[in-house]
Amino acid sequence: MSDQPSKRGPRPSRRHLLALGASLGLAGCMDITSGFEKWRQDGPATTSTNTPAATSTATPQTETATETETETPEPVEEAVNGVPIKRTEFTYRELPYEERPQFFGQYRDAKPQCDKTVSQVNELPDLIPATVGDHTGHFPLRTTRWLLRCLHCYRESGKQGYLDRAEEFSQALVDDAAIGPNDGIYFSYRLDKAGSSADLKAPWYSGMCQGVGLSAYTYFHELTGDDKYLDLAERVFQTFKSVKRTTDGPWTTMVDPNGYYWVEEYPFEPPTHVINGKCIGIWGLYDYWLHTESAEAKLLLDATLTTVQNYADHWRVHGEVSYYGLDGYRRWQLGQTDRYPDPYRGNDYYHGVHLIQIDKLYKLTGDEFFKQMWERYKSDDPGDMS
Repeated sequence: MSDQPSKRGPRPSRRHLLALGASLGLAGCMDITSGFEKWRQDGPATTSTNTPAATSTATPQTETATETETETPEPVEEAVNGVPIKRTEFTYRELPYEERPQFFGQYRDAKPQCDKTVSQVNELPDLIPATVGDHTGHFPLRTTRWLLRCLHCYRESGKQGYLDRAEEFSQALVDDAAIGPNDGIYFSYRLDKAGSSADLKAPWYSGMCQGVGLSAYTYFHELTGDDKYLDLAERVFQTFKSVKRTTDGPWTTMVDPNGYYWVEEYPFEPPTHVINGKCIGIWGLYDYWLHTESAEAKLLLDATLTTVQNYADHWRVHGEVSYYGLDGYRRWQLGQTDRYPDPYRGNDYYHGVHLIQIDKLYKLTGDEFFKQMWERYKSDDPGDMS
């Protein structure tokens, strides 16, 4: 790779980013750009569609000698279902409900909100669909997020109608789910979809959606005390423990040849390693651990943050927006042009998402590594949203 940055491509306009945000709603990204500006200005908290690249063609640059990092301990190996996984132990802040990272507001950095009446949520189908091309089918990321919204509205208002609607969403999700090892529940996508360099055929499953579902059933038990929902949360958690991939069943987590544990938004071979979906899986593990104090959940939560720590500079492009995933454009730049002829690069929108998510990692842990990671990513892209 060249040691000199290539000429920067044109920045998308605000109008273009708004349109992009709408189009990426199929991936659960209904957010628009104004939510990012606060984070790009203020920095990390200190308390408490598959399209070719148009944003940039720059190659990754080596770190400058002036950049310093917090020293991190070497991870140790621990076994999950007989598979060795690398883990560095972290400490976690016990965040109040309003500050937990699993979002379901208008923006990825928004507080939970309730802006629908019981009558309005009753008008929704039990399984929320999406349309990709000429095909429409269940998109469970939307259904799990509506389940979260209904639970929040019940928490906020006490109106039984919201809880009843949450139960209906829950039952529909379970009835439509695939069952994996140890009775694990995998939420089923019922339409084909491309993501990063993957081309997924229905039914398929996503660690991103599993994370939202794990948070939802954890909150359901917190609210009601009904052990039925704790059992459902445990069955979703089983999918995070299923690290032995098979060719004849669903999978959403994996361990790479170096022993690092991944939650995959787009489970595929070769793996996509998309940072956005991985972080949303992390939020689910955090909620479940916080509620249950499960040692297994703590191990996997540690392990997935250890992976972020190890690969932080693999997603990074010095002086440019970060990669969407570790496949696609990055591999294309390394010369694998036949394998990835039409790669997805990433853009300002997702760089802003990454900044928000890295800030949340710092807020969860208080670990200086994530603060410094945020600062590096922030310095790479100044956030020109004009």
